[in-house]
Amino acid sequence: MAPDVLIVGAGIVGCAAGEALVRQGASVSFVDPEGVGLGATQASAGMLTPYSEGLHDPVLEALGLRSLWLWDAFVERLFDGERAALEAIARGELGATVESNPRFGPLAFDTIEKVRHGEPLPRSILITDRFFDRANAAQFVAEAY
Repeated sequence: MAPDVLIVGAGIVGCAAGEALVRQGASVSFVDPEGVGLGATQASAGMLTPYSEGLHDPVLEALGLRSLWLWDAFVERLFDGERAALEAIARGELGATVESNPRFGPLAFDTIEKVRHGEPLPRSILITDRFFDRANAAQFVAEAY
């Protein structure tokens, strides 16, 4: 079955638009030859810098400040949604989802604490994605955000 909406681009803007559409009841698919978050989103590192980007443009500065104001609620909504997504997968209402970034935040804070306490760090830290489908989603609901 074809989705209600096809979004070209799976960066922060495309994914945010998709998230909003899904919350409104639309089915959404993404097309991005680079992969999720690997194009412009990766290049800009997701920075919202209204004071430097909007330095000479008051409209851009105002837009950036509004974006900063909305950012925390957006991130909280995404973190809160992992449990709901896993429950929907387990019920068969959602096909599958891949989780990655929700584990980056805790890992970053753990790493900072290790540095503060002089603990050794590995040369590299790899975060592997997990694939959830109807067969395994229920077992991860308890640990979801």
